[in-house]
Amino acid sequence: MKRIEKVEQALHSTYAELGRGVSAGELADRLSMHRANVSSDLNKLCIEGRARKGEGRPVLFYPLGTASGQVAAPASQASVFDDVIGSRGSLVTPIQQAKAAMLYPPFGLHTLILGQTGVGKTMFADLMYRFGKETGRLAIDAPFVSFNCADYAKNPQLLTGQIFGVAKGAFTGADSDQQGLIEKANGGILFLDEVHRLPAEGQEMLFTFIDKGQFRRLGEAGETRTSQVLIISKQSKVQVEIEGSNAIDRVEIIKDNRVVAMIPHTSTWEDTQLKGVIRFKFQLELGWGPDRRIFADIESKRWSGKLITPGKLVSIEKCWSNFGQELTNVTDNSCEFQVTSYKTTATGKWMGPSAVTNEGFIFEIEDDISSHVTLVIDGIKYCYPIVDLLAGSRIVPLLEGARELLKDRYDFTQYYRSDPWWHNSYKFKIHKAAPEIAYKRTISHELDTTGAHLVRLRVWQKNGGVAWSSPIFIDRE
Repeated sequence: MKRIEKVEQALHSTYAELGRGVSAGELADRLSMHRANVSSDLNKLCIEGRARKGEGRPVLFYPLGTASGQVAAPASQASVFDDVIGSRGSLVTPIQQAKAAMLYPPFGLHTLILGQTGVGKTMFADLMYRFGKETGRLAIDAPFVSFNCADYAKNPQLLTGQIFGVAKGAFTGADSDQQGLIEKANGGILFLDEVHRLPAEGQEMLFTFIDKGQFRRLGEAGETRTSQVLIISKQSKVQVEIEGSNAIDRVEIIKDNRVVAMIPHTSTWEDTQLKGVIRFKFQLELGWGPDRRIFADIESKRWSGKLITPGKLVSIEKCWSNFGQELTNVTDNSCEFQVTSYKTTATGKWMGPSAVTNEGFIFEIEDDISSHVTLVIDGIKYCYPIVDLLAGSRIVPLLEGARELLKDRYDFTQYYRSDPWWHNSYKFKIHKAAPEIAYKRTISHELDTTGAHLVRLRVWQKNGGVAWSSPIFIDRE
C-alpha cells in the first residue's frame, strides 16, 4: 500500500472514530510518520477530490464520500445502528467495525458476518446498507441484493451461474446470456447467505472478484467484466461455550459418530501471567482413613469443615457419591459442610479403585491472586495462598488424630519413622487449582450441515474427566 493510501485510510478511520476533522499532526502521530509528509499527502487528496480542507487554525481535513461527493457523516453521530439493542453494550465493537468497513476507502471493505442462527446477521447486513446510504458512501438508489446459497447447494453449477451470470451455451438450457447477481448489485451491496455452500470453482471466482474486482460469467472465456459491489456474507458455524470443573485438555466435535475436529486447549494458556483479581476453581476431596488391616472395624468418617475467602465464593459443585452429605450456611464468601466418607465396597480400601470414591466439592472463587483461602477441617485451620493452590496439588494428613487413635487402641506412641502416623491418618486432598482461562473456552467451527446428521461434543479435562454434550439432530435440505 502506498503512503498516500495509508494516509487516506487513516483519515477515514480517525474521522469515523472522533466525529470531527483531523489535523495532519494527529494523523502523523497515529501513523508514526513525519508531519510534513502527511500534510503533503493530505493536500494531494484535496486536489484529487478525495478529501476536503477546513478553514481556520489548526487546519482540519475531512474525508469525502465517493458515491455523492459529499462529506461522509462521522460514525459517532446518530445513525441507523443507534436503535439496535446492544448498540451501547455488547454490539459496540461489531457496529464500529461495520461502520469502518463501509467508510473504508475507496469503496468500502467486503465483510464476513459470523454468528449463531437467529441472532440477526441478515438484519445487521441491512443496517450496514442503510448506513452506507445515510453517510453518502452509497447512492440513494444503490441496490441491495440478497441471495441464499443454500437454495442451490445441490446444483453447484447453477449456484455459480446465479452469482456470476451465464454465457449463452454454457450448458444445456442456457439459450441466452443471463446477468448474475454481481452485475445486478453494481454500485450497491450483494448479501450472500450461507456462502460456504459455494463449490470450489465458485469460491475461486469469488476470491478473484474480491481481489481484483473482475469476473467472468459462467462459460465465458474471453471478456472480463467489472462491477463495483460490496459483498457481505454470513456462514454457518458451530459455536459452543464450554465450562469445565477442571482445566480443559481438548474438545472433540463428533459428527455422525466420527471425530471431524479436535481442538486442543492444553498449552494455550499455561504461560499466561496471572495478575490482579482472577477466578479459579479447585477441588477438595475428603476420604482417606486408617489402614484397613489394622482398623478393620472403622468403615466411615464424618467430616466437618468450612471454607472462608476474603474474595467472592462464586459457585460450589458437589462431588458426592453417598447420601447424608450436607452443605450449609452458604454466603458470598464462606460455606460450611458435613461429609461422610466410606470404605469402598469393591476392595474395602479407603478411596480405593471404585467407580464411586469421591466425596467433596469444587469451589470457584474470585479474588486477588495475592490473597489466600482458609479451610477449617475438623476444627483445624489451614491457610493457603492462591499462588500455592495454582502451583500444585497436596494431600494433607490429620497426623494428631492418627497418634490418638493408635495410642487409644494399642498404646502405640512412638516409632523411628513416620509411616504409622501417615498410613493410619485421615487425609484430605486439595487438587491443583485452575484459572478461568483453563476451564472456560469458546470454540467456533465451520460445519457442513446439508442433509441429516447427528452432532455431539466431547470435552476432555486434564484430570482425566470426560463430558459429553446432548446430541444435536440436524435435518436440513
